[in-house]
Amino acid sequence: MNFRYPAAGSLWPPIQQTLHISPLTPDFLNTTGVSHPVISAANDLIDQEAESPDLFRRNGHYYVSASNTCGYCNGSIGLLYRATAIQGPWTRQIIAADSCEGQVEGVLALPDPSANNKVTYVWHSTSVPGGPRTAFGGHIFQPLVFNDTDGSVADLNCAADARFPITFQKGTQPIPSTILTTGKVDASPPRAAYDYVCDSDRFDLFQTWRATHTGVLKRVHVNVARGAQTVPLQLVVFDNFTSLAQLVSPGFLATELGTATYTPANLTYVFDTAVVEVQGEDGEAGVAVTQGQLLGLGMSGQDISPYCHLEFETAGSSDAAGFHLFQQGSGQNSWRGLKGKKSPVYERVGKSIKFFAEYA
Repeated sequence: MNFRYPAAGSLWPPIQQTLHISPLTPDFLNTTGVSHPVISAANDLIDQEAESPDLFRRNGHYYVSASNTCGYCNGSIGLLYRATAIQGPWTRQIIAADSCEGQVEGVLALPDPSANNKVTYVWHSTSVPGGPRTAFGGHIFQPLVFNDTDGSVADLNCAADARFPITFQKGTQPIPSTILTTGKVDASPPRAAYDYVCDSDRFDLFQTWRATHTGVLKRVHVNVARGAQTVPLQLVVFDNFTSLAQLVSPGFLATELGTATYTPANLTYVFDTAVVEVQGEDGEAGVAVTQGQLLGLGMSGQDISPYCHLEFETAGSSDAAGFHLFQQGSGQNSWRGLKGKKSPVYERVGKSIKFFAEYA
């Protein structure tokens, strides 16, 4: 940061920089020393804090996508410059106030061979929750909508449930067997709008579902991200309850079908998969289950720094699939409520954890 800049504020010193385009030498190992600044007529602090550029050309216009300076933050201005010549002058647009709570990574060109190689230009931003949890974020992709009269671009749609149809040629290479899903599964929806939740410091969680298959439950996967914990994360797959009321009743005894312990050394700062292998009493892999049977996954790791998981809205589908998420506050082991009859294990209504169960 330019703390020595005379006009720098105490809380917000500007990081002054300017984008430049410079031709490469014939061997691509250096620049020619000639550069063209990418600035608008305003030539203000927005232009002077632009970074992370990507350059492309469409219908006689050059475009430069960029963000404003924003390291490990929860979003920055989404900038798009355009000019009819690489030297400028450049017209600037702000097409998103915070790049949909992210930072632009670039613009992806997707040709469609079935439509005379028509190209769809896809804006790509990393979605970050901010602070030390930047690595817990995801990605935002959406096609740019151009006005062919002047080359301008419509604002981005940052709605959480936004969907965008895109046509392109699919790849023909086989999916690696390590990530190929086969056989019978029970899983959270692949296209749900998932939110990160970091609260293992305050709650033990219990996710339920109904087996949709009669067979052998082999393993259960859940996406978890670490922080700076000292207490391991405990995962347990269990059954022995025929109703949700029984699950939250005092004295309920779960039958453990599989357990796993993860330390920060076994996890990463992104939502990698933690796995619980299910084993029968004889030590053999898998446990026989029947269609409609209630099953559960418990997660606990109370620490001053919480582990994080992913949750989605289950409205309209939770009862049919048996998707219910229950929470138990740290140290809560007695009745609650004005009538003294509310269980300390109670439902996080309308929410479920992102998980994946495999059957043989």
